[in-house]
Amino acid sequence: MPIKQINTELGHSLPPEAPHNITFHIPGWDTAKALRRGDPELLSKLSSIYPRFGPWCEVRQLSTALHPLLDLPETHGLILFVHPDILQTAVAFASSSHRQNKAAGTDHRIAPAELLFRAVDIPLTLPLPPPEPQQQEEEEEEEGGKEESDGVVVRLFAVGYPLARAPGAVGVWQNYGTGVSSRLAAALLPAVRAGRARVLPWRADGATLLRLSPDGGAAGAGEGEGQAAAAVVVPPPEGTFLPLGKAHVALRRRIADLVANGAAAGDDGDGGVGNGGEGNGEGKADGDGKKGARVTAEDVWLYPTGMAAIYRLHRALLEARGGKGTVVVLGSVFHNTWHLMTENEAGMKHFGRCDPDGHVMEALEAWLEGEKAAGRKVAYVFAEFPSNPILVSVDLVRLREVTNKYSVPVVIDDTIGSFCNIDVSPFADAIVTSITKSVSGYANVMGGSVVLPPSSPHHAVLRSALAAQFRNEYFHADAARLLANARSYVARSRVLNRNALALATFLDDYRRRSRASASASAEACPVAAVLYPPFTPTAANYAAVMRPHDAFVGGQQDGDGDGRRTTVGFEPGYGCLLAIEFASLRVARAFYDNLSVYHGPHLGAHHTLAFPFNDAIWGTDPEAAAYLRTYGAKAEQVRVSVGLEDEQELIDTFKAALEVAEKVRQDELAELEEQARSQ
Repeated sequence: MPIKQINTELGHSLPPEAPHNITFHIPGWDTAKALRRGDPELLSKLSSIYPRFGPWCEVRQLSTALHPLLDLPETHGLILFVHPDILQTAVAFASSSHRQNKAAGTDHRIAPAELLFRAVDIPLTLPLPPPEPQQQEEEEEEEGGKEESDGVVVRLFAVGYPLARAPGAVGVWQNYGTGVSSRLAAALLPAVRAGRARVLPWRADGATLLRLSPDGGAAGAGEGEGQAAAAVVVPPPEGTFLPLGKAHVALRRRIADLVANGAAAGDDGDGGVGNGGEGNGEGKADGDGKKGARVTAEDVWLYPTGMAAIYRLHRALLEARGGKGTVVVLGSVFHNTWHLMTENEAGMKHFGRCDPDGHVMEALEAWLEGEKAAGRKVAYVFAEFPSNPILVSVDLVRLREVTNKYSVPVVIDDTIGSFCNIDVSPFADAIVTSITKSVSGYANVMGGSVVLPPSSPHHAVLRSALAAQFRNEYFHADAARLLANARSYVARSRVLNRNALALATFLDDYRRRSRASASASAEACPVAAVLYPPFTPTAANYAAVMRPHDAFVGGQQDGDGDGRRTTVGFEPGYGCLLAIEFASLRVARAFYDNLSVYHGPHLGAHHTLAFPFNDAIWGTDPEAAAYLRTYGAKAEQVRVSVGLEDEQELIDTFKAALEVAEKVRQDELAELEEQARSQ
């Protein structure tokens, strides 16, 4: 079969190209590294970008339109949010010592006084669903309507920052994920351009906000000084937040059904099993950790991105656990998650190796015992299942046993494994998911969710903490788009599972045959390892939480007796993500540069995407790269998110790139042999 060539221009999204797409094609290893460096020439060529990388397209247009209205210096850029609590977070983030990299000679710290805060009210100009729907059908409104909404006004909070030290502020957008979405920006732009935005008289800078106590009063004021201080230090106005509609309700029901029932929830929109319920995300904390209780819509919380879900859950957990505590992270995690955890006030404890030889559970138990003896608080344990990008599956059964002993909550990010393939609810106190990925599947909308399994002993307190903090930041048009995409989630997952397993099997067979070949040494094989759950040393850990295979199509079972929910009429698999480890960085680059698939970050999309994740993200930080290598995340690895293409087409495409890698490996070994002879 002829190899299909990629004709998409650099910087454009995967086809079909459309507004609000979240992917971009950046072919070549060096281009990936240039993106990480923020190369201006490359950035100027991007017509599409992953929204959390920074304000783009409609969001940038909205920022540009608002800038002159907000009385900000020309030297300042701005980022926009709907929740005022991000302002305090921005001050802490921008002024942190983490913004200084002495090894790289960079310092992006921003003094609190240089951060300028504004608030503005803008009418929406897209149709809105009823705020309290009576029926649970899907949202089917058109996203592009221009009919003005009936009196709905959105209050935005602007963070102005010095452009000369932009990374010190844009990281707030990237790591916390609560910035304005492109659809929301598009809904606000018409009113701004028509001169209907109203800038509030309130304004402040970071230094002023630092004088506020956590409850919003003036900090550091004595009895006779309180009124004077309060007159100067005015807290931000309350947010209006975003309206809730039937798409939010239906999407929460859909996610609840998927967690409770896997693929038995079907592909009929808002949940085929119908065990959800109404609610707006502020339900009562009436859970008591009942074993076997099913997840309902009241246990599901929606956020604008996966990182926003992690951030909001992190804040709620700290509150529920007494205000602070060390966060424990197991294994490899997404880099923005890593950055968020490292800046936890009470610190982060990381256990890198989670393979059987790493003895991580013994080490974790010993550490928790030490923390208990010392009287130090532990907030929670966090792990991805399996991990991004090296597909290690931590032992969740043993983790549950260890954490129960010390009454420490467990948070599992199941984005990679995905709802229809795995059921982590018996082992997790909270489940976070980037529903941007395979649940959406079409790379044209962002979203994140938090699920609180009712079987958790921490359910009541966590639900109460989330309810107390929750304010809707997820725009209804985004929820509607994601809900529509999720109609085909199960059908797409069948193809993603099949294609990824077929490709991983082909690659692993290739590796085994090459190493066993009598005509070549094992060193000649360009592939060192295939990282996919069934081909890793932690395969048994994945199997332990895999939804049971079921032969009764069309029926329904409650489970197989061990607490896991059966996926009816669907064969659970291992998800869409895999990684290939090559014999050397030179070989990896040759393979990647000759691999005719889309190149860029993101996973779970309809087209296959490859990315040199570890080298692109961590390659500019030798110390971090060396540490990641100790637990298996290496620069020589290429991450692959398999899409919906023809199975044989995928295999042929990867085979062609392997042939180039073989030749480069042979040349490399010949050069090494020549060097050895000349010494």
